[in-house]
Amino acid sequence: MRKIIFSKYSNDRNANYKIRTDILKDEDNNYYVTKCATNINSKKHLEHMNVMYEKLESVFKDVGIFPNKCSMKQDVLELEYVEGYTLQNILDNFLQNNEIEKFKDLIYEYTGKLRKAAVDGFEITEQFKEVFGDCFKETEGIKSFPVSNIDMLFENIVIQDGKWILLDYEWTFMMSVPIDYILFRTVNYYESPVRNTLLDNKYDLYELLGVKKEMIPVYRKMEENFQNYILKGNKPLWKLYESMGKKVYYPQGLVNLDSEKRIKHRMQVLYDYGNGFEGVSDYMETVIDEYGTVVLDIDIKEGIQTIRIDPAERTCLVNINKIIGVADDNYDVQYSTNGDSYDNRFVCFEDYDPQIWIGDFREGVKSIHVEYNIEYVNDFMLKKIKEIFEKLRNNDMEKELNNNNNHEKLSSLLNDKIMRKFRKT
Repeated sequence: MRKIIFSKYSNDRNANYKIRTDILKDEDNNYYVTKCATNINSKKHLEHMNVMYEKLESVFKDVGIFPNKCSMKQDVLELEYVEGYTLQNILDNFLQNNEIEKFKDLIYEYTGKLRKAAVDGFEITEQFKEVFGDCFKETEGIKSFPVSNIDMLFENIVIQDGKWILLDYEWTFMMSVPIDYILFRTVNYYESPVRNTLLDNKYDLYELLGVKKEMIPVYRKMEENFQNYILKGNKPLWKLYESMGKKVYYPQGLVNLDSEKRIKHRMQVLYDYGNGFEGVSDYMETVIDEYGTVVLDIDIKEGIQTIRIDPAERTCLVNINKIIGVADDNYDVQYSTNGDSYDNRFVCFEDYDPQIWIGDFREGVKSIHVEYNIEYVNDFMLKKIKEIFEKLRNNDMEKELNNNNNHEKLSSLLNDKIMRKFRKT
């Protein structure tokens, strides 16, 4: 006699895909996994999964990935209950133990298996447009699987005695889907602030999997279209606020927003004692007022050769008001940045790792006093600001800026106008 010990209803979907997943246990402590249709229409969805089992088995047979065995028993799809550690478990363990090379090696092994199996060229079909939208103009050089399971997530693959087992393949399509979109989904559902911190923000997961950054907006749109496709005709609870006249605040959403804001505002100071910036740093959650003002006092310890300030962990505008070396005779410190600037004060950082470098340490300096204002803007605003910089560089105004007073007035004017223009409300 089997008893249900766990049930999950996937009922926030289109009626064609509404199912229930159960884990059962018998009197001999054997476990089973079943998927049941919750309406007449969704039975075809389960039958499709059963057919996809053999298709996927053929796709991945040469790379050592095995779809979980399944069979249809009357109207129920039964799968094997697989025990073991998921790739996500293993990768997280590597991160927590600071075994970054092992983490990267497993990432590369995973990516290599998928890319080796993706032998077909990508073709745009009407079915593809229906599910993922009309996102591609060019298909040349894009690889795909002949049968595409887009749920190749780290959490969906278990390693059991060295064997890679694909637990679930519910979202498998009899059409080609770009391999890089499938890899994008893997990162999209794995990436988190905690994991990025454990990676010390030195590695980009999309780059590790070989996903081109310029294609990420396309893949995000594909994912949005896919979610709309499986929700078509159904309004899940979490989307009800879109059709309501009142604002709705979810406690978890507020917590997430606060967490994102703290990460966005978090700045970092790194120290180079002669061996680069590896491993010696301080994270600081600065108190920022309505004008984005940040004030820092950084002690200069013996042996420090260079200090690097990372104002944020995203694109931003920074106006550097002052950087002063505190000594018997205070002095203005020379510095450089990896951003674009017209006057080396108002800096446009397009990189998600903005940096200010300071190495001007005179004899007797005790600390460095830093004051700047920061604002977070999107890529469109950054582009417009860079256009302003370029116009200023190309016009004849530079000839008139021969004295510091005029230069300071222009810099102040630029800062005031641009900050007010692009400040978020």
